[in-house]
Amino acid sequence: MDDDDIEGYSVENAYLEEKEDSCNALGEIASNTGMAFIPFLEQCFSEVIKIIDHPASNVRKAAITSVGQFCCSLHKAFTETNTPDQTGALNKLIVDTIPSFIEIINTDADRTVVMATLETTNEMLKVIGGLVVADENHLNAITTSARNVLQGKTMCQGEDEDDDDVDDEQQAEYDAMLIECAGDLVPTLATAIGGQNFAPYFAGFLPLLLPKTKKSNPVSDKSFAIGIFSETIKNMGPAIVPFIQHLYPVLVNGCRDEDDEVRNNAVYGIGTLAESSGEALYPKYPELLNILFNLVSKEDKVQVIDNICGAVCRLIMSNISGVPMEQVLPILMQCLPLKQDFEENTTVYSCIVNLFNMRHPLIIQQIPVLIGVFAQVLGTKQIKPDTQILLVGMIKEVHQQSPDNFQKIISSLPPELVTKMNMAVSS
Repeated sequence: MDDDDIEGYSVENAYLEEKEDSCNALGEIASNTGMAFIPFLEQCFSEVIKIIDHPASNVRKAAITSVGQFCCSLHKAFTETNTPDQTGALNKLIVDTIPSFIEIINTDADRTVVMATLETTNEMLKVIGGLVVADENHLNAITTSARNVLQGKTMCQGEDEDDDDVDDEQQAEYDAMLIECAGDLVPTLATAIGGQNFAPYFAGFLPLLLPKTKKSNPVSDKSFAIGIFSETIKNMGPAIVPFIQHLYPVLVNGCRDEDDEVRNNAVYGIGTLAESSGEALYPKYPELLNILFNLVSKEDKVQVIDNICGAVCRLIMSNISGVPMEQVLPILMQCLPLKQDFEENTTVYSCIVNLFNMRHPLIIQQIPVLIGVFAQVLGTKQIKPDTQILLVGMIKEVHQQSPDNFQKIISSLPPELVTKMNMAVSS
C-alpha cells in the first residue's frame, strides 16, 4: 500500500511506528553525537524531509522534530569545532526546512502537528539564531504565520468534522497551547535578529496581544500576554522605548491583578522595562517603587516576592540615583535569600556585588546579613557558576579587609555553614 492510499485513515501499526521511531532515533543521534554524525546528516535529512507531509500525524511530528534537530546539530558541530561552513551546508538545510514548516503551520489540519512545528522553529531560532531568518522571506513568513495563529486563521483552528471526536475542554486546551507556541516566537525572534530590526514586527504583534491583557479576560490570557511582553522587552533592549506608552500601563495594571501568576509576570516585566528603557523610564521610578513596595508589604506568594527583589535590583542597576536606597535596601535584605524563583538570583547578587564594589555605605552596613545569606546559597543549585564566582570574590575581599571581623560574623552561623565560608575564603 502506498502512503497516499492511507490518507484520511487513523492507523496505528508497526509500519507507521517504524517511521515515527526511526525519525525520533535519528534526531536524537544527531543531537548527541556531534561531529561524528555529520557524514550521515545530509542523507538522513534528505530521507526524513520526504515524509514531513506524511498522512499519519505522529509521523509528521517526528519528521518535523527530527529535521529541526538535524539543523541545530549541524550548527552546533560547526560552532563547537570552530569550523567554517564553507559550502553553505547549514543554509541549504534551512532553505529546505523553513518553507515546509511555514506551509505546515498554515495548512495542516492537526493542532498537535502545528504545535510541534512552532516549537521546532522556536528551538531552531534559539540555537542557530539569525541565520534561520537571514532570508527576509523566511522572517516575513514566520512572523506572518505566528500572527495567523494568534488570530485563529490557520487551517487547524477552523471547524473540522474530526473535532467531534475531541471533547470541548481538550479542544480549548489545544487551542490555548497552540497560541502559546506562536507567542513564544515573539521574544525569540527579538533575540535572533536584534531589537532594532524586530521593532517593526513587534508593532504588528502588539494589537494582537494587548487585548488579551484586559482585566475582564481569563487569567490564562493575561498571564500569557504579559509574560510574552516581559520577555520581549528584555530581548529588545533599548529598541523597546517607542513602545513604553503601550506597555507601561499593562504592566502596572498587571501588578494589581488578583492572580499571582499575572502579578508575577507583570513585576518581572517592570524590571525588564527599567533595564531596557534606561533614561526614558526614570520619571516613572517613584511610581514604580511605590507599586512594588506596596505589593511586597501584602504579598503572600514567594515567587512574586522573589520577582519584586529582581525588579528592584534592575531599577537600582539602571538608575541608582532614582532609588531611595535607605528605604529600599533594608526591605530587600529582609527578602533574602530568594525562596523559589532562583533565576532572579543572578540579577539580585550581581546588584549586591556591584554596590559592594562601589563601596556603597548602606551595603557595607549590611555585610553581616549578606554573609549569612551567601552562606545559605553557596554551593547550591540556587545560583549559577558565574554568580558563585562573584559571591566567593566578595567573601574573600571582606575577609581580607578584616579577618577577625569576618570570623566574628560567621561564628553565629551553624557549623556546616562556617565550614563552607572558611572553604570559600581558602579556595
